[in-house]
Amino acid sequence: MSAVPEADTGPRPALRALPSLRDAGTLIGLALIVVVFASLAPSFLTERNLINILQQSSINACIAIGMTLVIIQGGIDLSVGPVAALSAVLSTSLLVAGYPVPMAIAAGLLIGAGCGLVNGLLVAYGGLQPFIVTLGTLSLFRALALIYTGGNPVLGVPAEFRAIFNGTVLASRRRSSSSPRSPPRPG
Repeated sequence: MSAVPEADTGPRPALRALPSLRDAGTLIGLALIVVVFASLAPSFLTERNLINILQQSSINACIAIGMTLVIIQGGIDLSVGPVAALSAVLSTSLLVAGYPVPMAIAAGLLIGAGCGLVNGLLVAYGGLQPFIVTLGTLSLFRALALIYTGGNPVLGVPAEFRAIFNGTVLASRRRSSSSPRSPPRPG
């Protein structure tokens, strides 16, 4: 009888612990981008710039968390970006008009919930596919935000609102408690 060589059952246990190139591709790409930008701009790795990058990407991270839950359940929502934009421009306009910060935040949340309700009703009771509904409302909500602003940014956001979302609320309180009170600014 001839001996048949045993079939290879896969990588050795020590090699299984190493991530494959496919698994580590995103991380390798991020590291490559950081190296390139750090070599092109010496200020890239400064604390101020890294905090700025994290603040700017936090909006997308929050949306991605919600989208992950939707995708896990087998759904899709293509309109999340325009819903965020519409909520942002309308609530920011309220702030600029002088409404209190909590009211403007509540209005933004209600606008987002209302947009989600429109999508949900069209899917649940209209019998339409989520992909088609959210593709259509993507254009609708984007157009509403664009028409409302006229394509211009909303300027004049109060400092107390920016402090909440820039992560400087506690820092500004510490500064104000350690320094003498300055007179109120004319508004």
